[in-house]
Amino acid sequence: MLVEEMGVSVELTRGAQSKIVGEEVKGVIDLVMNESGKGGEMRKNAAVIKEKIRASIRDDDEEKGSSVKAMDDFVAALLSKRQRIIKIQ
Repeated sequence: MLVEEMGVSVELTRGAQSKIVGEEVKGVIDLVMNESGKGGEMRKNAAVIKEKIRASIRDDDEEKGSSVKAMDDFVAALLSKRQRIIKIQ
């Protein structure tokens, strides 16, 4: 997902039987460190994802992020259920 969907990572190897070769590691490091190529693109993608994450957890008076809203809704549902149970008893 980090490689294919988000574009913020590079796959070095796959599978339990894979071998990591030093020259391949060097190649991947060079690729990622190249700011004008793949590395720069990955940094831009990471910055976009960072902002989306920050927006999702925003908790200020004007605007709440989606994660905060979801947690608020979850807690409200729990409290509502608790109150219904107390009324029944």
